[in-house]
Amino acid sequence: METEKLTLSTRSSSIPRTRRKQKNTRGYGRSKIPSLRWLTTDQAMADYADLILELRSANSTVFEARNPAPAASLSSSTPPKLDFSSSPLRGGAAGAAVIGFGGSYGGMLAAWMRMRYPSAVDGVVAASAPIWSYGGLDPEFDAGSFAATVTDDAGPKGGASEACSENVREAWKVLFASVEDENGEPGEGGRVTPAAASAALRLCSPSGAAGGEHQSRALATREDAQLVADWASAAFDSCAMGMFPYPSSYMLNGDAELPAWPMRAICGGRLSEANLTGVAVLEALAEGISVYFNATRDAVCYDPLGGGGSSSDATDEDGSLWGWQYCSQVRLRERARERAREMEKFLDFVCFASLRGGLLRGRARSVDRERAGYAFLRPRTISFHLFFLQKNTKQQFMPFSKDGVRDMFWPAPWDAEAAVQACRDQFGVAPDPLYASRAWGGKRISWPPSALTNAVFSNGLLDPWHGGGVLEQLGFDDSVAVVLIPEGGHHVDLFFENEADPPSVKEAREVERRAMRRWVEEVRARKEGAGAGRNDDERGSVASV
Repeated sequence: METEKLTLSTRSSSIPRTRRKQKNTRGYGRSKIPSLRWLTTDQAMADYADLILELRSANSTVFEARNPAPAASLSSSTPPKLDFSSSPLRGGAAGAAVIGFGGSYGGMLAAWMRMRYPSAVDGVVAASAPIWSYGGLDPEFDAGSFAATVTDDAGPKGGASEACSENVREAWKVLFASVEDENGEPGEGGRVTPAAASAALRLCSPSGAAGGEHQSRALATREDAQLVADWASAAFDSCAMGMFPYPSSYMLNGDAELPAWPMRAICGGRLSEANLTGVAVLEALAEGISVYFNATRDAVCYDPLGGGGSSSDATDEDGSLWGWQYCSQVRLRERARERAREMEKFLDFVCFASLRGGLLRGRARSVDRERAGYAFLRPRTISFHLFFLQKNTKQQFMPFSKDGVRDMFWPAPWDAEAAVQACRDQFGVAPDPLYASRAWGGKRISWPPSALTNAVFSNGLLDPWHGGGVLEQLGFDDSVAVVLIPEGGHHVDLFFENEADPPSVKEAREVERRAMRRWVEEVRARKEGAGAGRNDDERGSVASV
């Protein structure tokens, strides 16, 4: 998520684009925005809570699913076959323990749901859940942690060559230097022409791009170079997240497979050669990112400038949907700002009228309107006011930055104003940068007495999202466990077991199993009217496995 040309995506800083043979694409634009008003964190959790309540009701019928295959026979690519032929459980699942699972945004939902709807879920496993990646935290979120981890993965810490990150850093310099600056002068040290840079990066040429759907354009300006850099960097972002010890199609939504430890594959070719520059370093960059952008091996050329087909339609759609959540929860268009101001004036009037009418017992006539604010409104009015604000705020506005020193990219300090403008340009809405920290308590949820109980937070240290995750026990009580997985990519512990799983992943799953057994036993004990004993040595610890 860059500041020069912000493109919004769940898995990378830009939506990957390539030109393919006979590739159909799905459009995504403002025409879908009205239906996206239901795509909110609050709505998702409320739906889950209602579903769980219904399943627990006496009027529902629940079928018990059994897995006939032993767990040891499952692999990451072979989902279990569930048997629903057993007799239904009449009367619903009243009294049953409910455990929430989630990875990434799903892990954030799981943690937040445990806080908002503790009666719905008895415990949660939140894997790779960056709930502390927002503004307004104390201490502040490290906005550069994502890019720094991607860079670490492209070096010895990730098992890649030492030269890789230096070559990538050099490639951006050569790319930007190949185009004219804002004054129309050649870029500093512009040894490579735009045409040569385009050819080295395998960009689609304008003459060869005419396919009826769109028209590409030649690399010419700094803005063009920035678009290409944003696009190319997405391969590194996604492959850092997908640092799994076996081939996986997860990061490409099933359209193709990335190899095991994909960042090592990116860095294993010409990017591993020391001190590349000029055309050679751009060619090496193109070869490396083809691991991601040409995973299907059918790309004719890459088209980040022409708006061509994506390397994965599902990834494109996924990124657009996350872009909506990043920018806005429900409010549509800037007209809502006027509605908010109108509502505020109305509430001022209600507050003033209430004070004049003596409706606020004990202090109505002694407090003026300005000092009264909204704290002294009647409960019904307060509820309406809070509901209105909640339905018109934004939740997933995360700050990200690059500096080109700590990481292998280019200087891109966090610019909240530019990010807000990008949201206005794409969706016609403006985010509330501090909403998540206000709504979910920030790091104060770990202060005694803890606002969150019965949870396991797991984070893979190869996953660039771990910088915004829960990495320390802090003040959580002993029902919360924190698990660190040194060899882990993005929520790898939630994948099916695989023979290639490192010991740290296996141990993380065991910590989660112990916690889930404990939660189920507690529910059963409460149901039976007995106290629930717990084994203290399995609780309240940070496990680096």
